[in-house]
Amino acid sequence: MTSGSGVERVSRVTTRQNGLAFETFGNPAIPHRTDTDAGTLRIVSSWPANERASQNQTEAAVFVHRDFSVAIQLALDLAGSAAGGFRCVYEALDNGTAAYPTVWDATNEIANANTAVDDAATVAFIGGIHTGAVQQSIPILSRAVPSLAVVVPAATWPGLTRQISGITEFGEPGRYAPTGVRNVVRFGPTDDGTGSAAAQWVFEAGGRRTASVFHDNGRYGRCVAISFASAFAALGGTVTQTTALPADPLNFDGHVASVMGSGSDCVFIGGVATPKLSQLIEELRSQVGADGLTIIGGDGLMAEGQSGVFVPELPGGLIAVGPVLPAELPGDGAIWTAVMRYRIGQDRDPHPSAVHAFEAAVAIIQAIDAVGSDDRVTILAAIQATHEFIGLSGTVLINLTGDRELVPYRIAQVEGGRFVTIGRR
Repeated sequence: MTSGSGVERVSRVTTRQNGLAFETFGNPAIPHRTDTDAGTLRIVSSWPANERASQNQTEAAVFVHRDFSVAIQLALDLAGSAAGGFRCVYEALDNGTAAYPTVWDATNEIANANTAVDDAATVAFIGGIHTGAVQQSIPILSRAVPSLAVVVPAATWPGLTRQISGITEFGEPGRYAPTGVRNVVRFGPTDDGTGSAAAQWVFEAGGRRTASVFHDNGRYGRCVAISFASAFAALGGTVTQTTALPADPLNFDGHVASVMGSGSDCVFIGGVATPKLSQLIEELRSQVGADGLTIIGGDGLMAEGQSGVFVPELPGGLIAVGPVLPAELPGDGAIWTAVMRYRIGQDRDPHPSAVHAFEAAVAIIQAIDAVGSDDRVTILAAIQATHEFIGLSGTVLINLTGDRELVPYRIAQVEGGRFVTIGRR
């Protein structure tokens, strides 16, 4: 362990950025140290290096990780690039390739994990939005001596932290901790949480009691659909079917007929927005009608701005459940969004998951403050113990599995060709 030399200085107000201060966020019981006599610690991330992609591109695959990096650096700037007596720096490692700059590569992800392990100054590894990439790096960082914390803002697959019967893969999550050290802490939502939030909203706020459930048979779609069905039934609703859709249907007449015959007042559709799912939604609208029927899905259906995807305008409105938008954050969240817009340098709001990247970075900084050393084991434990934490999206409490309790969700409805927020859960 390393401790700071000289007089410890505790700051309750650090660097400000257009009205933001580090003390605004995190657990107020943890004082922030701004002296840097003890040396330098490094926080790293691993995702495709967006600077290789065209600056004119606006697809989510290009700007999501750029926004993550900006959010993490903003947290460090607010902290004065200091914590626990150390100077703290951030480095974005690249797991993409020159040929495919927005796509993660397994070989590069593994190399990045090993680079982090071998650098004694690195105390936390931030994974990106791609579950497959994080699945490669977690075991390497877990079996390292000492183990290294993996902090996840946006990889939503529940199997990274929990086993769910009928959903997660064989050996999860144990296979990610080959020596028994659980090192994953997630600040963002999970796919099963999205399905459960949709069920709660449609049952309690929507007053629906009978649901037909369909999914595209992909990992995400199947997870949110099964989770919706389980949560809806637990609330007292009736699930008439949970059906995988065929890969290339000529039509959905049989599926629509099954909804009509069941008397369902709700249809949940799990999957990523494609013309196929749009076709099902259109047929449900035309043959069943919108009166008395709620059509709802997860954030995979929020496909605004993606080329080749048609989100139909529905009477009554297609409803989707997803992350809270930065533009709709209140108070200091609104200031944070304005600062992020300026730093991004584009006329758009940051990606919703950048909120959780910022919260994750603040939690890492606070863990270093709480520990006051470069010991990876105790820093990991401090991140896992995050509680009474004031975040942009609400209070953060990390539970025993390493997941955040009570992740906030946005309920949005298609109106005028776009998703408009109609509620929160």
